[in-house]
Amino acid sequence: MFFPAAVTQETALVSRLAKIAEMVEGLTEDPVIVMEPSGRYRYASARLLPLIGLISEAVLDLGEHGLCHPEDRERLHASLPVLPGDLADPPAATEWRCLCQDGTYRWVCSRTRTVIPDLVRPEDPPFLICSLRPVTGMPSLLDFEAGQTRILEMVARGWALPLVLESLIQILEEHSPQVLGSVLLLDRENRLIHCAAPSLPHRYIQTINGAKMGPNAGSCGAAAFYRAPFVVEDIASHANWDAFRDSALHHGLRACWSHPIFAADGRVLGTFAFYYRTPQGPSSNEIELLQSATHLAGIAIERQQALDTLARGEERLRQLHEVASRSDLSFERKAERLLRIGCEQLGLESGHLTGIQSDVYRVLHSWPLAPPSSLAPSDSDRAFCREAVTRRSPFWITDASQTVRRDQNAPGDGIETYFGVPILLGGALFGTLSFTSATSRRADSCSRADVEYLRLLAQWFGGEIARERAETKLRESEARFRGTFHDAAVGMAIEDMNGGFLLTNEAFGQFLGRSQAELARMSVPAISHPDDQDLNEALLRRALARETPCYRMEKRYRHKNGSYVWGALSASIVWDEQHQPRYLISQVLDISEWKRMQAQLIQSAKLASLGEMVAGVAHEINNPLAVISGQAQLLQLHADPLVRADAVAVQQMTDRVSRIVRSLQDFARQQPAETLDPLPDRQQGDLNQVVQSGLDLVQSRLRRADIRVTHALSPDLPPVLIQATQIEQALLHLFTNAQQALLRHRPAAERHLDIWTSLLVDPTGRDWCEVMVRDNGGGISPETLPRIFDPFFTTNDFGEGTGLGLSICHSIVEAHEGRILVESVLGEGTTFRIQFPPHFPAGPHPNSDR
Repeated sequence: MFFPAAVTQETALVSRLAKIAEMVEGLTEDPVIVMEPSGRYRYASARLLPLIGLISEAVLDLGEHGLCHPEDRERLHASLPVLPGDLADPPAATEWRCLCQDGTYRWVCSRTRTVIPDLVRPEDPPFLICSLRPVTGMPSLLDFEAGQTRILEMVARGWALPLVLESLIQILEEHSPQVLGSVLLLDRENRLIHCAAPSLPHRYIQTINGAKMGPNAGSCGAAAFYRAPFVVEDIASHANWDAFRDSALHHGLRACWSHPIFAADGRVLGTFAFYYRTPQGPSSNEIELLQSATHLAGIAIERQQALDTLARGEERLRQLHEVASRSDLSFERKAERLLRIGCEQLGLESGHLTGIQSDVYRVLHSWPLAPPSSLAPSDSDRAFCREAVTRRSPFWITDASQTVRRDQNAPGDGIETYFGVPILLGGALFGTLSFTSATSRRADSCSRADVEYLRLLAQWFGGEIARERAETKLRESEARFRGTFHDAAVGMAIEDMNGGFLLTNEAFGQFLGRSQAELARMSVPAISHPDDQDLNEALLRRALARETPCYRMEKRYRHKNGSYVWGALSASIVWDEQHQPRYLISQVLDISEWKRMQAQLIQSAKLASLGEMVAGVAHEINNPLAVISGQAQLLQLHADPLVRADAVAVQQMTDRVSRIVRSLQDFARQQPAETLDPLPDRQQGDLNQVVQSGLDLVQSRLRRADIRVTHALSPDLPPVLIQATQIEQALLHLFTNAQQALLRHRPAAERHLDIWTSLLVDPTGRDWCEVMVRDNGGGISPETLPRIFDPFFTTNDFGEGTGLGLSICHSIVEAHEGRILVESVLGEGTTFRIQFPPHFPAGPHPNSDR
């Protein structure tokens, strides 16, 4: 029998749509309809019969939107998603009146998505798949979505976190009157702290507040521990509620379901719980509501934590500056106060400063204050200090019983959490700065801001220790003083009482860029910043009145090149036999680098906030991009070839913007702070793809700077073992340096930047995958070239960079077991070569026949 081709195609299409609907019905209990965007029904589930009393064939015979009440059709049609759509988009939800078999109408809520593209053929028309659910007896999903919008507005306007979360819980409780909501936050000690629960009894909140998470700690503690939802349908009989059962039952709470709240990086921020007054489990609707609410709570909590981190960093700098600038406090008093403040800021119990000489550890200062007989460090403390010294970087553990590297015979001494950093100054090791606690902490409890704060404190202690050592030498005999004066590592000067220099050492001359002969013809006021003179003279008057044996201050000195450098001045008066002032002995420690570190810490906090904002903006750009891409794909079906060509061009530009947005999101994504491994998740990757991704980020910026970019990416480049975002960060530093060099030294018509990749073999026969970045800028002088990878070294003007770019680039490449080479000719340009070892898959080496 012969069937027309159109009939055969239509039958095949209906068969495919039926299979698609069956797959969707396997994921939900709701009836399903497949329809065209116009509202024509192409498939109807048999499950419609118990809902509205109509069989599938009767539904298909209805006209466009035939099931919908005439007054609701326009609103239903307007709510349908634009085709083709993105499967990642949420379904379009709307409520309308549905026709029943007896001619009446029943309220339903429909959730509409696009048909999965992989399951239809290119020649098939676009379709929508719609699931129906009765509204009677259940909360309105549209009202809840409106509530979500209100919550996001509260977050954006900076409302207090408890108020935001209480409002969110109240919205949920309005939709499900049988539910009592609660949000607990997880602190550094793995305790669940009450944040919001507007309907729970206050006495019950006090009972559960501060409980530690664990596998048997109620519903919330178990959900945080297992990182998954935890349902208890009957509190009276479940073993997890042994510790809280009496209080819960006393207040009429019989069931509890808790869901963990996650941060964007996977950390557990807290828990969101539903309580019930009858033994029961959550309904499918309540599961959906709680999942949405948990996501909203995570957004609100993460934003509040980011604001708290920024404020905490500013407060830390303020407190450190306030204590360090006190000239009336001794080093011991300053050390005591800073150790106490450090414990408060880090949330730990005790802190101490340990001096190390010839591998002998001695506690110099501690807080809380301890008697001298107890200042011997414990076995664990010595083990921790050795670990920090060996690493020459901050070191921390959060559960000593599980992770500490202690001596085999070392007894347990109660230390469970340890944060420590070596005190290094000029490459010399002075000791360690340590903070400890007798309780274990969360593995992610030491943030990057905490690490930078530890470094800054250690640097200050190092400077103070160096200053104390220098002052001790100043108090030694006159004969020994002259022997050590000229060899001191810090600047020293002997001045008459009018401010003239009688004698200076070499370090003081190097600090100011002047010879000793030049300084002999100058005075202290002539090389001091005018704004520091009043304080200097006031402190000197106090010393002359014998109110203090010496005075200290931080002041600015004029360098020979005209700039000002920061010095920490410590001055004391030498008196003659008639108790008259004879001369002044000054010691000046160069703290310019420390001052720059202070500014850098503030800048780092700003850059961290900017990175979060970039990630958020990139996320927001994705939504309009999806709409543009969808419209471009739809226009490609247009009959007019000119329209199709324009649509293809729009699609190509949209794809390019999408790649740039993905690169921004990858670049802004933060690394977890719980590991000291700089590359915790290296993977086999395509170096060409990383280079292209970095170019996409800076392409428009280079074009605006009139820089002509030439790039040749070798197609035969083998894979490498890398962390793509870090390599991209290193390349961005090189591109930025090249742009600055070209803008300073070349006119617009002569600016060239070349980027090549290739596989090469060095003289030892070893293979390398190489990325070459070459510019024709001004080049680097032979005197500057050896220092370009030093941290904070820069030849740019103030405000044009921090001097960290090439240092970070060098660290990233070395961490990948690679190497970075530089060639430069002054006046002609600079070439950077980054080389990584190839990562060949298992099998014979591709060059094994050489």
